[in-house]
Amino acid sequence: MWRLATAVLIFLCIASFAGAILTQDGAFQNRSAPFSSPASGHWLGTDGLGRDEFARLLRGTRASLTAGVLAAALSLTISLCAGSVAGYRSGWTDALITHTAEVFQCLPWFYLVVAIRAFLPVTLPETAALLGISALTGLTAWPRPSLLIRGVVMAERRRDYVSAARAFGATEFYLVHRHILPALYGVILVQAVLLLPQFILAEVTLSFLGFGVSEPSPSLGNMLGALKDLHVLMAYPWMLAPGVVLVLVTSSCRIVAKRLHSVYGTIQ
Repeated sequence: MWRLATAVLIFLCIASFAGAILTQDGAFQNRSAPFSSPASGHWLGTDGLGRDEFARLLRGTRASLTAGVLAAALSLTISLCAGSVAGYRSGWTDALITHTAEVFQCLPWFYLVVAIRAFLPVTLPETAALLGISALTGLTAWPRPSLLIRGVVMAERRRDYVSAARAFGATEFYLVHRHILPALYGVILVQAVLLLPQFILAEVTLSFLGFGVSEPSPSLGNMLGALKDLHVLMAYPWMLAPGVVLVLVTSSCRIVAKRLHSVYGTIQ
């Protein structure tokens, strides 16, 4: 299983540099060869417009991965700030942040994200669409990691060695930098690996529904949109490649998270 995760990681690295290594243009349309079978010229065949499916798969994976990484970075940054302050300060600050996180967890964020995206222009440039999706989804997932971070910080600040350092005159900056933040490394790492596939799936879902990256720019979501046609789904199996990538990415992230959990002993 660990080898599978390594292979998927290598594929994601290749997809990240798709523009530098591809010889095929994923935007070029060969209308005379729609849904061509996989061959030496087209490793994964072509789509309904004659575009190279492998080139589009790499570029689409890069787009979805970018959205996932940006959203995870935003979410964990907010979680780290909110959870650390709540756990270290306690009192009314802790109560305010904790109750705010609990309220956020109760809201139907996916439907709110779709509603907010519906107010924006139907078609956006790829960069604007990815940034918008990353911001909208990243702002919705901070409560759970922040509560985990709060618990770790609250436990760490009560440790004997922290109390001893404080009694010897250690500053607040020293306590946080030397004792509190190192204890959060494992939690943040595990949460990042767990959140990444969730945000990728969020981008895929929005793009599949027409609220994310729009054609002709590829993403895993709008590539899966071709499978809405049952004939395409049954007759051209290579069009399932984006779905296979999604399954492999989510499974691999789960494998990596379990391995990290066994190493750091952090809560998932």
